[in-house]
Amino acid sequence: MIIGTGGYASAPVIFANTLMRALGLSRARVFIHEQNSVPGKLNLAIGRWADRVLLTFPQTKAWFSRNSVVVVIQSVALSP
Repeated sequence: MIIGTGGYASAPVIFANTLMRALGLSRARVFIHEQNSVPGKLNLAIGRWADRVLLTFPQTKAWFSRNSVVVVIQSVALSP
């Protein structure tokens, strides 16, 4: 399982896994988590190959055309 949150650190791992899956060398599933209401460039690009796109805000669904989009709740710790 590979979980990407966008940014330059996620790109090489996810692109390598996409290539390896195309060659039949990997079965790792890719999950993308977008924490912002407007997705970044990398998450938009990778979203079409990810097995599941996890979103924090429901309105972000409009940016992704896939059926495998899930809105998850991001927990927030309240300070006393």
